[in-house]
Amino acid sequence: MDFRISCNDFLQSTHLCQGRQQERSVVGRLYARDILGKLYSAVIYLWMISHRSIADILSKVCLMLDVSLTTATVGYGFGKHVFVISPPNLRMLLLLGTASGTPAIMGAAWSKTSFAITMLRVTEGKVKVLIWFIIVTVNLALGGSALIAWIQCTPINKGWDSDVQGTCWDPQVNVNFGIFSGGE
Repeated sequence: MDFRISCNDFLQSTHLCQGRQQERSVVGRLYARDILGKLYSAVIYLWMISHRSIADILSKVCLMLDVSLTTATVGYGFGKHVFVISPPNLRMLLLLGTASGTPAIMGAAWSKTSFAITMLRVTEGKVKVLIWFIIVTVNLALGGSALIAWIQCTPINKGWDSDVQGTCWDPQVNVNFGIFSGGE
């Protein structure tokens, strides 16, 4: 017994099919649309994957550096009261803390930049100009915030070693600029 349903048996009564050629044509078009839709989705997916921005990669590298340096500070007493930490450990703790702040800030900047680069791909005109302005200002502000931690004292190691002779900027400069750049 043959259970196949032919065009004549099933579709003829609905007047949707007037022969095998039209049936094949309809089915062929449906398959073609399905295949082309899947192919289009695959191409878009591969294009997005292959166009990962360097900013995205750098932000992930900065995250790993920040986590590694912050983890290293625990061995020098990070999390304990400052009076419990020995002076040599405190110096190293402050140095590693300053060093971990730089990739943390830059990772945030490059993560924002990576998203903005994604937005550049789908925008045009004035919005694209606005996004470029945002990219530049965010990177300048956050880059400046990361830089201040290193240049606020002369010599540089005065920032983490209070025994070194030298001068430092007023601490409010770093605080105020950090508030400004954090608002970006």
